[in-house]
Amino acid sequence: MKELFVSLIFLFAALFNFAQTKKKVVAKEGSGNYTTVQQALDAVPINNKKPITIFINCYIEGTTDFIFGSSTVWFERCHIHSKKNSHITAASTPQQNQFGYVFNDCILTGDTSLRGVSLGRPWRQYANVTYIYSYIGPHILPEGWRNWNNTENYKTTKYSEYENYGPRRSTC
Repeated sequence: MKELFVSLIFLFAALFNFAQTKKKVVAKEGSGNYTTVQQALDAVPINNKKPITIFINCYIEGTTDFIFGSSTVWFERCHIHSKKNSHITAASTPQQNQFGYVFNDCILTGDTSLRGVSLGRPWRQYANVTYIYSYIGPHILPEGWRNWNNTENYKTTKYSEYENYGPRRSTC
C-alpha cells in the first residue's frame, strides 16, 4: 500500500507540473475553458490519449456511471454527489495505463434516501480507480465496489482506497 501511495504522490506532482506548465486545467472553481463541469466532462473524449485531465474544486452529480471512460483523470477536492442507488464510476482504463481515475481529498455524498451506491464498477477488465483522503458518505455500499457480475474482473481491475474517512470508508 505504501508503494501505491508513493506512486500516487509522484503522479500528482507530475500532473500538477503538467497543468501549471501547459495550462491544461479544464475547470477550477467554476472557471476555465468550460462554464460547467458537465460541459468539461462531455468534451473529454472517451478514449482520451492526452496525458491527464484534471478537475479541481468541482461539483459533479449524476445517476449511473456518471464518471466513465478510458481517460486518466485526477479529481482534486471535488464534490461527487449521487442521485440514484447505482455506480459512480465505470472506468475502462487501457491495460497499458498505470492510472485511471484518482479522487484526492474529495467529498462523496448522496441524496438522503440512498444506501446502495458503489464507488465503481469495471466497464472494461483493466479498470483502475483510486480514492485518497476522501470523505465516503453513508450512501456508499459497505463493500464499496461492484464487479458487474463478473468475478474474473477481480483478477485485472485495480480498485483502491487510502486513508479515507467517513461512515463508509474502507476498513481494510
